Amino acid sequence: MEALQLRNVAAYCSFLEDNEAEWLVLDGMCRVTISRFYRDRSVYEVLSNKVLPELIQQAEEIGDKIIRFWSAGCASGEEPYTLAMIWDYVIKDKTSNEFSIVATDADNVMIERAKNGCYSPSSIKNLPEEWLKNGFTKKGSSYYIKPELKKHVRFVHQDIRDAAPEGKYNLILCRNLVFTYFSEELQKEVLKRIESRLYPGGALVIGIHENLPEGSATLTDWFAKEKIYRKPTDG
Repeated sequence: MEALQLRNVAAYCSFLEDNEAEWLVLDGMCRVTISRFYRDRSVYEVLSNKVLPELIQQAEEIGDKIIRFWSAGCASGEEPYTLAMIWDYVIKDKTSNEFSIVATDADNVMIERAKNGCYSPSSIKNLPEEWLKNGFTKKGSSYYIKPELKKHVRFVHQDIRDAAPEGKYNLILCRNLVFTYFSEELQKEVLKRIESRLYPGGALVIGIHENLPEGSATLTDWFAKEKIYRKPTDG
């Protein structure tokens, strides 16, 4: 409002009504870009010890050799890189399957930061010490994700309100975004798109303080406390 020399919120609302391009400016200012590695430890522990082994077994039963992840609203990459660490440090030695991660975000600046893979101490403070040692190179006060983890993740500039990556996924994480900040109508629209990208038997993880919009999903509770849902196998 200072930049536009507008005296109050009402004046800014009027400006929005008369200037369609300003909505894009406002939209860019409303994005929440704060994230951390291993955010909500209990969620990742359940993924590591229960969800992923089950999804791997299911894939093996149908002869699928690749487990596919989608991290929606990935910000600067902490979530998809955490998934890569879980696979390399917990899962890899227990299966012959491979995996792939697609990470999307509407903010191209965040996507570029994620590709760069440089983080402050506050971003990595929740990680197990061994993961921190194995997964990063420290330069000054910054921590750089190692190439062997970076290679697992493909970052895509994409707005979940309008699109989703092609293909089907065994696990989709959409945490602290759609089901916190979007209107109920838009939540239902996006959820339908997310469901269409899940394999039968696949899992969706949302934020631990979020809820799916009522009466809109065919997904069932899998681990209710961690807000992990599963698509029916006949879905």
